[in-house]
Amino acid sequence: MARIEIELSEEGSRKLCLLKKANIGQPIAIMVENRIVAMPMVMAAVADGLVSIAGGFPEDETNRMIEVLPKEQL
Repeated sequence: MARIEIELSEEGSRKLCLLKKANIGQPIAIMVENRIVAMPMVMAAVADGLVSIAGGFPEDETNRMIEVLPKEQL
């Protein structure tokens, strides 16, 4: 199973925490290139700044996601 881990900036972490807090018990979409790649259920509003995308992605798709994620904005 492929797993991509992303560390958010302090501002990104704050925004994600607010989003999670408003959506506990609901799914949220993780999108890459305008395509939903994961739809996890929000269980808690944790402000640790870490995001993990896991799934049965082929290696080339995993590599593509890593390439297009804007590192300078995370």
